[in-house]
Amino acid sequence: MTTDDWPALPESIQTPRLLLRPFKFDDTDDIYAYASDPEFGRFLAMEQPYERRHAEAFLAERVLAKWRKNPAWAFEQDGRVVGGLSL
Repeated sequence: MTTDDWPALPESIQTPRLLLRPFKFDDTDDIYAYASDPEFGRFLAMEQPYERRHAEAFLAERVLAKWRKNPAWAFEQDGRVVGGLSL
């Protein structure tokens, strides 16, 4: 089975509190804001201290990845990205 055989995943999912949607380059400030908190990355394999260039590199990988092969959603709450999920 190849990724072309997988069922299509929705690009966005709306809940009463969150919008799950593809990442976009405009998300840099929001991602930097939460990921630069040392407590956020405490148990994650990520650069510390987390710098803006790390957020830019993270977004470049997510935005430029082929959706069917590497789907990833940004969690948007009240107009700001507060997290994400990659499959």
